Amino acid sequence: MVQLRLFAACASAALTVALAASTAQAQPALPSGPVTIVVPFTPGGANDVTARLLAPELSKAIDRSVVVENRPGAGGNVGVGFVARAKPDGSTLLISSASSHVFAYLAKADPSYDPRTSFAAIGILNDVPLVLSAWPGLGVKTVTDLLKIKKELFFGSSGTGSSPHFAGELFAARTGMKITHVPYQGGAQALNDLTTGRIELAWLTLPSALAQAKAGTILNLGVSSEHRAASEPDLKTVQEQGVYDYSVGSWTGLFAPAQTPPELVAYLGSILEKLSRDETFQAHMRKVGTEPLYLGPAETDAFVRKEFDRWIPVVQKITAAAK
Repeated sequence: MVQLRLFAACASAALTVALAASTAQAQPALPSGPVTIVVPFTPGGANDVTARLLAPELSKAIDRSVVVENRPGAGGNVGVGFVARAKPDGSTLLISSASSHVFAYLAKADPSYDPRTSFAAIGILNDVPLVLSAWPGLGVKTVTDLLKIKKELFFGSSGTGSSPHFAGELFAARTGMKITHVPYQGGAQALNDLTTGRIELAWLTLPSALAQAKAGTILNLGVSSEHRAASEPDLKTVQEQGVYDYSVGSWTGLFAPAQTPPELVAYLGSILEKLSRDETFQAHMRKVGTEPLYLGPAETDAFVRKEFDRWIPVVQKITAAAK
């Protein structure tokens, strides 16, 4: 995603120095007992995969147990809202994404929280490509083939208001195809129905689609980002295959409830910064289909606000057209 990579490219050297310095300081006080990383989707998706890669590394760094807890529902709003209302002491953290942090809120705002003010950003860990996948029985191998189909099709996503949902809606708006949305509680459930032909299409995160595509139970037709994914360079973008002005991406970041002590946020951010330079950890993220990319606390907060500015008019237009 171009906007995210521009933020990463512009991250200041001063931030890196500050984070490195904070790592050398004594660990800020953490509550006794385990730290919980909440994933606002079912197991198996990009958020969940990233959380389970991060948990053991974070556990080693803070010298206490770190557990992953899935709290799906309402396109991510259930889990995000739960963390927004959690005690701001570092015991409850959130792995969030464009789907749960931006799109789900814009589509179905929860008045009990606002992602722009209800969280202290710790950092973004990676860029997560979205992919348009098809049931093999549909008989298409490329987006160009898909555009020739005239009948109504059904596409799945990780939930109403998720980035895969709006990737599908934007595709319909750009192409004029009649595709009907089928929301799920997570990408894994949509993927399962895609393999059986209960739905013909799905927008999925690339990490969740890789294994089934390699097994031949689904076909990945194209990535939804502006540029090809480094992990799958031979897979063309949707835009390359004839869909003009089409680009939807995602990302994964770590957040704490607002009012979490700044020194604790900085300390946790320094751990992510160290992991961004850990070749083994980065290799694990590439292996599952994500694009490693780090933003610190301040840059993440600024990026989230710009994501809202970018997508508010798009979501409003798509939502209005769907009524």
